[in-house]
Order: sequence, then C-alpha cells, then structure tokens
Amino acid sequence: MKIPESLAARTTTRSLARFRWPALLLLVPPAAAVVYVVMFATATPLTDEWLMLGAAVDLHKHGWSLHTLRSIQIQHHQHLLIVPYLIYLPLEALFRYDTRALVGVTLACFGVQFTVFRSQLVKDDLAAFPIALLLFSPSHYMEFHWGFQFTLALSITFPVVALALLDHIGDDITRVNIRRYLIGTVLLVCGALSSAPGYFGFCSAVLLITLKPLRARTKIVLSLSWIFILALIYFGIVRPQSDEHTIGVREVLYVLTALGCVIWGSPVGLFKFGVDKNSLTGLAFILALVVVLARFRRHLSSLALPIALIAFGLGSIAAAATSRPYLGNWHLQLVLPAVCGIYAAVYVAWRRDRSLFSSALLASVVLLLLFTLEGYRLGFTVYGPSYRTYVSQIEHYILSYSPSLEKPFPHPGDRDIDAEMIEFLREKHHRLFETHQDRRTRPGRP
Repeated sequence: MKIPESLAARTTTRSLARFRWPALLLLVPPAAAVVYVVMFATATPLTDEWLMLGAAVDLHKHGWSLHTLRSIQIQHHQHLLIVPYLIYLPLEALFRYDTRALVGVTLACFGVQFTVFRSQLVKDDLAAFPIALLLFSPSHYMEFHWGFQFTLALSITFPVVALALLDHIGDDITRVNIRRYLIGTVLLVCGALSSAPGYFGFCSAVLLITLKPLRARTKIVLSLSWIFILALIYFGIVRPQSDEHTIGVREVLYVLTALGCVIWGSPVGLFKFGVDKNSLTGLAFILALVVVLARFRRHLSSLALPIALIAFGLGSIAAAATSRPYLGNWHLQLVLPAVCGIYAAVYVAWRRDRSLFSSALLASVVLLLLFTLEGYRLGFTVYGPSYRTYVSQIEHYILSYSPSLEKPFPHPGDRDIDAEMIEFLREKHHRLFETHQDRRTRPGRP
C-alpha cells in the first residue's frame, strides 16, 4: 500500500520536530549568555586584567627581549598565569584589547565543560538542559563582565576535560591507555598553569584512578606520577605565600553558600555566612550526594567521574574559603563542576535502578537546578545593570584621566590603571576611545 506523499511529509516533519526540540532547547542558555554580554559587558579592561595589560605595554615598549619576558608577573597571589598569557597577548592584540574577547574564551570554556557532561555522563539532550542552564547562568555574572576571569575558566576546563579522558584510561583487564594518560596529564598541567584551582585537578585525578577497577600497582604508579608533577609545579614554579588557613564553621558555611549562590545569584562580594536560603540550598545538594553515595557504595566505580568532578569543585571552593575573607561572585564558577557533578551522579544512579526513590531524588535535584531561572532574572534586571553602571564610572575615570589631577578612583582596591596603559589603549584605537570620539564628533554636538 502506497502512503500519500503529504501524509509522509507530515509524519517526517513531526518526527524531526520530536527529535530536534530538546537539542534546540540546549541552545537557549548559551544564547541568553551572549545576549547578556551584548547588553551589559563592555570593552574596558578591569582591575586584575591591568596586570596583563601592563605586560602588553612593556612588550610593546621594550620588545620581546628576555629581560622584558622575565619582568612579566606570571604569578598573582597563588595563581600561575602562564597559559593565560599565551592566550591573552595574541588574542587581545588581535581584538585591540577589547576585554569581551576574553569573555568569549570563558563562554567557550563553559561550552567545553557542557560537552563533557553531555557526552560522558548525561547522555540525553533534555536531561542535560539543567546543566546548560546552570553553566551559562548570569547568577555567576562577573565572568561575563570581567575578562580576566578567563584564567579561572581555563583552570577549571582543562582538568574537567582531563578527568573525562582519564575516566577511559583502562581497567583491570585491558592495559592502561598511555596516550590518554599523556594527554590527560598535559591538560592537568595546563590547568595548574592557568590559575590556582587547576592544582586540584591532580588530586581529583588521583581520586578518579583510586575508584577505577585497576590493579593496585597501576593505581599507585599513576597517582605518584601526578603527585610528583604537582609538587614540581607548586614548589618549583609557584612562590608559596605564608597565609594562615583555618577550617571551621565559617568555612563550611562559605562552601554551602557558594553552592547555593550559583543557583540564586549573589552580589559582587559576600562577607557574612550563615543559615539562609543559599546555604540551605547548598546543604540540599550535599545531602543528595550523600544519599547517592550511600545507596551505591558498592558500585562507586560507575560514579568515578562525577565523584572526581565533585571533589575538584569542592576542593577549589574550600581553598577559597580558607584563604579569602569574602566570597566573590567570580568564585562561584569554582563550584560549577561540583553542582553539575552532583546532578550527574544522581542521574547516573537513576539510570541504574529507575526506582521510585531515585526518581524522586532526581526530580528534587532538577527542581533545585531550575531555580537558576531566578538567577537569570536577577542577572538581567539587577546585577547586570548595576555592574554596568559601576564600569561606566571606571570608563569616565579613564577618559578624563590626568596625572596632574587627583581624583578618587572608583575601584576600592589598591590597583589603578596608569597613564601609560591609557595612552597604549588610545594608540591601539581601543573601542572605549573610539566610542568617546564618535560621541564628541556627532552632528549637533559642540
């Protein structure tokens, strides 16, 4: 029997629609992030990025001599910035030091992280939507304004990809895949040379291998190799700073608050931590994790990758808790692997038994992640406009800068942009000066 062409066409269209709409839904969060950047981000380099801008000025003035290269500040606090400099110098020269190019790198990093979760753990478009919703949310809006935070994004993304590769390194029957080991190790090194969170990539790799069904001797050799490389980086390149680190109730609340703030959003900085909506949300995530680990304690090897990602995120934010008196909104991206990892662990557990309890737990975590929509609302209506207003004050300061005039700088810290940097941006036809010149020469203006 022959099927009418019109009926066949309608059937095909409906099939394509059913096939495509979850995949199309995944494009909404990154599209929203791009819209946010277009609406609120500016081209102006901000605060810590002036370290890298100063290096670009020195290289422009003195050339690529060995002396100039040695003068570049490759360590900022405990953060090594070697890989970021390799990206910053050519990329920003290409885009005339428009910091939104660095924001683009950050968005690309979030895209890579999402690809890891989608391809390795949550292998369903609709189920992966909460992960995309969280990764691209303006609840953690600072990295959508502040180009310098591409350093943190790199230090997270390199280890996330490395852990995904190492998850397939082999088992107790097959041999260790040397190629995956080498590539994964190089990625871990790149993470450590991008910013301090990358150090925890090595620790998470050790945890991952410990949970894998490998021979004990193989686990020991691999783990010792990563510990040795981490020690070489930390004690051979980094100049450790003698900061006091304490662990107490405040630090626990700090971590829980960060887990909640990545859902609900936060101001630029938080200095007080207590029992509130944010910390209770973070506690809910931790409880979901504990329940999954308790129910599948005999099958932890199947959860090795999400557990390693969770440990990576929690370790990074715990380090911030012990070394910073505040929780910056830019610190929230540190917990993204942990929150996404908890969701992935719950999802993988649900896929294994499909019990009523696992279904209820999965639904609860999905609901928590959907509350990220409130972070979107606040980002677009409160945090984005307010930070854009603040940046406009810095731009006015730069445009009206004069070394002979003492003017209060709007940035509250001890960093300042100097006349040499401003003149460099003007010579490079930075967009801030082009826009200012356009306004001055617009018809009808004096």
